Amino acid sequence: MPKVDLHCQLEGTAHRATRAKLALAHGGEAGVDVDELSGRASATAFVGAFDQFSSLLQTPADFELLVYEATRDAVAAGITYREMLFSPGYHLQRGVAFADLWDGLSAGIDAGEADFGVTTRLILDIDATRSVPLVLALLQLIRNTDRQTLAGIGGEASGFVEEDGALRRVVDDANAIGLNTCFHAGYDAAPAQIASLVDAGVDRIGHGARLLESREVAVRVIERDIPVVSCPSSDVAMGVVGELSAHPFREQLRRGVHVTLSSDCPALSGLDLADEYALVGETLGKIDASVDDVIVAGIDAAWLDDSQKRSMREELASFRRRESMDATAKAGS
Repeated sequence: MPKVDLHCQLEGTAHRATRAKLALAHGGEAGVDVDELSGRASATAFVGAFDQFSSLLQTPADFELLVYEATRDAVAAGITYREMLFSPGYHLQRGVAFADLWDGLSAGIDAGEADFGVTTRLILDIDATRSVPLVLALLQLIRNTDRQTLAGIGGEASGFVEEDGALRRVVDDANAIGLNTCFHAGYDAAPAQIASLVDAGVDRIGHGARLLESREVAVRVIERDIPVVSCPSSDVAMGVVGELSAHPFREQLRRGVHVTLSSDCPALSGLDLADEYALVGETLGKIDASVDDVIVAGIDAAWLDDSQKRSMREELASFRRRESMDATAKAGS
């Protein structure tokens, strides 16, 4: 079943074998396994694992390998289009040149699309910078990158919302050089932080698990049709909600939020996007929605032109027709 993934951390896609290979090459440690993280319900644990693995990415070939393997894995999850966050701040502060990082990512994207037919675009994650001057300097660094590859910027917004006007300035500067924005209301971000994202004019909101705690903020998000890219399993793993059955995804759908599903850190969580759909799929019927509605919501939220979105909707419809024909043929045999 074809689908889109709009919130996937590149550094969170690396399997144990890949981490071990890079650790051997660069003399580091492969990091924790999924079962060591599971049940910790700690954002700190995930961020620590993320940072530890990031230290193993040092050469263009390392970045190329990571993106290529992530694209290969996307096929198994039914992903045909993905917007993937990458975090240059973690790497730049360790002395990795941006040109090396970018060349490796671009090569991996091109090879992955050629071999697997999956289109990948990048979102620059500003998490590791967390200051307006550094972010604006980073925007200058990337202003001439290929917009077919770099679709936007994003990341955790908590470092900006506390400084009056800071996030708005970042969003405006990103828009000025042709970039979209998707900032996170993750971990335990309260509705006030989500309101700050709306005020700043972001194009999409990541996570947003606490959106419905404020009717006023939820109405603003719904009326402006700001997509919310939900990652329920990740929210559970990080302790934002206690268990999947308590996640507000279903209620957000029922209330008319433009919400879709994404994978976040599939290798760290042990769940890919197909798993995510399977886990929440059983709840969709209770709100008169379907899996296809959620997939189409993702297509509509993607940073693509109208013709590309139309093509993806047609691909989904074609898949359903083939599925129906196969079922009919099987029943008649």
